[in-house]
Amino acid sequence: MNAIVLKAKKQPYLIFAIFAIVVALAALMQQLQGFLKPNVPKFTWQVISGTALVIVISYQWFLLYLRQTQRTKQMRFHYLAHRWIGVMTVLLFAFHAISAGHMWTSALVIVFILTAITGVLNREIISYPKHWMYLTWFWVHISLSFIMLPLIAVHIWVALLYQGS
Repeated sequence: MNAIVLKAKKQPYLIFAIFAIVVALAALMQQLQGFLKPNVPKFTWQVISGTALVIVISYQWFLLYLRQTQRTKQMRFHYLAHRWIGVMTVLLFAFHAISAGHMWTSALVIVFILTAITGVLNREIISYPKHWMYLTWFWVHISLSFIMLPLIAVHIWVALLYQGS
């Protein structure tokens, strides 16, 4: 427990990330979304928060692109931005999510939460003793992020199709 406290002191986003994941899980399990959303029509809120999520997730991919293509002094900034925006994305997800849903939505929720958890388990939080362990973590995080993209597309398509009927 002391190790976690020490890590949290060095990396304050860790506490915010754990809090965001807990809030997102509580919002899904207890269906707290009615308490978290502002007083606007449900569909309007879903479109606004969903659009914000798509923009923020797209920005996360843009940051990855920048980190991979630009070997500059700004790489550290991109990495820090990726972590903090990831935390904010989880909170935004908590405000957007109504419930775990059915098949596709449940898969999206699971992949999203796993992506968030693996994001928190980066090498600043966990000291991977072997390089292959770090690479495994990295590829799991990236793979989950890739898996999330078609699930988001299907979710948007189904949500708009359902709303239209």
